[in-house]
Amino acid sequence: MIEAGVGRSAGRVQSPALRIVCDREKQIRNFKPVPYWAIFAQYGEGFQATYVGKAQAAQVDESDSPVDDAADLSAVEEDTGTRVSSQHEADAILAISQARPHQVIKFEGKKASKTPPAPLTTSALQQVASVKMGLAPEQTMKIAQKPFEEGKISYHRTDSVSLSPEFSEEVKAWLQHHKPNLVPDKVTGHKDKAGSQGAHEAIRPTHVEETPEQLKGFDDLHQAVYALIWQRAIASQCAPAQFNKSVVQIQADSTFWVARGSVMLSPGYTEIWKESGGDSELPILQEGSTLKLEKAWHEAKKTSPPGRFSEARLIQVLERYGIGRPSTYATIMSGLKDRGYVRVEKKNLIPTETGLKTDEFVGKVFPQLVDTKFTAGMEKQLDEIAEGKREWKPMMLEFYFNQLRPALDGIGRQLVQESREYSDVKCPECDRPLTIKRPKDASKMRGKDHYLKCLEGCEDVIFFWNVGLASWIRKGDEPARPAPKPGEATEFACQVCSSNLEIYRYQKEGQDKAMMRCSDIEARSKPNHKNEVYFLTSKGEFWNPNTGLNPSTEKGAKPAVSGTKPASSSRKKSKGKVA
Repeated sequence: MIEAGVGRSAGRVQSPALRIVCDREKQIRNFKPVPYWAIFAQYGEGFQATYVGKAQAAQVDESDSPVDDAADLSAVEEDTGTRVSSQHEADAILAISQARPHQVIKFEGKKASKTPPAPLTTSALQQVASVKMGLAPEQTMKIAQKPFEEGKISYHRTDSVSLSPEFSEEVKAWLQHHKPNLVPDKVTGHKDKAGSQGAHEAIRPTHVEETPEQLKGFDDLHQAVYALIWQRAIASQCAPAQFNKSVVQIQADSTFWVARGSVMLSPGYTEIWKESGGDSELPILQEGSTLKLEKAWHEAKKTSPPGRFSEARLIQVLERYGIGRPSTYATIMSGLKDRGYVRVEKKNLIPTETGLKTDEFVGKVFPQLVDTKFTAGMEKQLDEIAEGKREWKPMMLEFYFNQLRPALDGIGRQLVQESREYSDVKCPECDRPLTIKRPKDASKMRGKDHYLKCLEGCEDVIFFWNVGLASWIRKGDEPARPAPKPGEATEFACQVCSSNLEIYRYQKEGQDKAMMRCSDIEARSKPNHKNEVYFLTSKGEFWNPNTGLNPSTEKGAKPAVSGTKPASSSRKKSKGKVA
């Protein structure tokens, strides 16, 4: 495990899982929707068709697609046909379709079958429990532990879909007695995926006769998980489901439309293992016949970004890449959530900012760790070591010197970069931000508790804060001091050099202040002028805190400035006076 900062970590399997989630989030954030129009037609014969633009080779889909355990049962994918890019074009197509007869140019119907799914593996169990019951993978494994310990199911950590011949015979006998219509002519053979360990058979009930309804001593949640295991194992040994699939192609002048239908003829295994999706039946239609158009319409839509991963879907993707093993999928999911890398919202995994930053960090210092091919390859090597087909020492030495050691060095450099605090001031040599450096004893600093330094390779580029100029000055540079602003002239005389006094206004601690001082710049910088200054008090008079006098009471003083108040002629410091 590599520590990627406070509270962060990166593992061999967790990191590519996080990368998959983060990459999808970036695609979603960068996605720009494109508007389009979908066009539909409803016929009096009782079905709906979709505009497809031009004549197509309309064929019945006879493909026997496998069961998707991670599919969202509530999501129904709408066939929008050919997408039209403007409303003007959509209106024109509607006008044609409403003005011209709709004629059947091709109709085809065929029988098709769908083979039963394989019994549950660990990943499949986690997927179906997530989709059908809303359980997190770690919850599913915890719940399955009890029926395993009680001897109700086989080992629930497996990647094999094989069943023992004895169990298959038990299922056949049970079907012949309870569901003879589901006994197949030939049991569907299910093969383990390439790379499967096959140490255990698929997850199954230990006794076929113990149906979910007959299970005793378990609460509803345990019974529901047991039901998934029992139903899937029995369904895998059943006859295929039989369908009647049909497709019709329609023409209205220059516009073409297609409708598809599917009617179940025999439920087969679906009587045991329920699947989503209803039938949309098409009537038997004759080629060349004219249909009764009830209405035609278009709908404004926008293209959608790719969907986020659910836990079920992420497990499916990891398994497809060859990443992880039956015992690790739940740990991967809980690790992503517990460390705050992702949050679950409406069953979807959404990376947090911590997750995105961690993924970015690991990708910089150890790009192999987030590479799915690298991780899958290491999984294979580790399996070969476990099977005695590969020596572990050469493999580990190669990994350490070629991948791990360079990555650790990169992490050190990256952590140094991340720990730096940068300023808004640019280095005059390399134009990169200067780093804020805080000395141990900041009491010696003037105006700021830090200084600035370039840590990008530029030597001796250090800046200190100049209080008088209120700006950063490079070490060794002579600060260009701005010419002092002239004050407001008065008729009072300086007691040292007889020059006129001036009023200088400034701010201190956010408050407006004023003082009266010698107007001769060179003269007032001399030590003998140190006490020749008068501050404006809250009472509106100028006062010297050292002598207790104001300009009008000094020896040889000229007439007072309009608006000032004369003070006492006493040379002693007045009590209560505040500068």
